[in-house]
Amino acid sequence: LEAERAATPASGGTAAEGYAYFLELFVQMYRERRDLLRFNQFFNAYVQSEAITSEQMAPYMDMIGVLTDVFHMIYEKGREDGTLRTRDTTEREMFSAIVHLMLAAVTRYAIGLIYISEKTNQEKEVERLEKMILREFTREK
Repeated sequence: LEAERAATPASGGTAAEGYAYFLELFVQMYRERRDLLRFNQFFNAYVQSEAITSEQMAPYMDMIGVLTDVFHMIYEKGREDGTLRTRDTTEREMFSAIVHLMLAAVTRYAIGLIYISEKTNQEKEVERLEKMILREFTREK
């Protein structure tokens, strides 16, 4: 995550480009790290079922904090450059769309919870979702 923070184009380019990069990270995870997505799904189930304390979750939350920090920089840049829809969408709503929608979708595909026929192109569907979320929160300058 630290390497991704350094690579994120939050300081150069537009906020919309940074947002697109952030979304693409989830698509990359689907393409290259399905094992990580499966682990995360089952880890979340474990945390919920075992009533893990906030103290025990602190290292995990620190790691997630890296993502929220990067996203915060992108959102603030969007306020400045006008390429993100910050007037009608809060930072939390926009971040949630990525984490809850994008991560949920790529995870479902990675663990096989989506009914797949032989004609289904999973990667194309993931890419379509990425484009839909991108269109929802970005605007032409």
